Amino acid sequence: MKEVKLNRETAYKFQDYVDLISQAFGDRVYSYATLNEPFCSSFLGYEVGVHAPGIVGEEFGRKSAHHLLLAHGLAMKVLAKNSPNTLNGIVLNFTPCYPASNSANDKIASDFADDYFNQWYIKPIFDAAYPDILAQLPADHHPEIQEGDMEIISHPIDFLGINFYTRAIYQADSAARFVQIPP
Repeated sequence: MKEVKLNRETAYKFQDYVDLISQAFGDRVYSYATLNEPFCSSFLGYEVGVHAPGIVGEEFGRKSAHHLLLAHGLAMKVLAKNSPNTLNGIVLNFTPCYPASNSANDKIASDFADDYFNQWYIKPIFDAAYPDILAQLPADHHPEIQEGDMEIISHPIDFLGINFYTRAIYQADSAARFVQIPP
């Protein structure tokens, strides 16, 4: 099996890219969105493998998400310097999570799914912290959070774009923390 190594340096290369673009276009742009739906890149690309780069492994999703959020925060610092008169932010996609029943276990399952799929991306931006479920994930699934990362990620934003497509219903599962019920 090929070893997968996620590269934190990508976040800093993105910062360089945003610096070049925002210097070139500056205030002629009305608003800059650093990222569009990092969930899709991290979860769909690095965890379940249905999007590029097509890597499959639960241990990669949270790590790649951290690098994307770090890239966002680094980009926000550059945009604040190079284009302070534009609206600068990020676009996240959210799927509301509902329990399959009124049982306590299904409620816990849907809350966990919400933290895993939705709060994982917004909480660091507004609260400089990941959801508490981080402590429940296996250690090899944890992102490598370096000193100062959360302060970078939580750089103030001017707007939050929200893409909302559907909802999801979850029930408790003894093998996994939750399972999504097909519509």
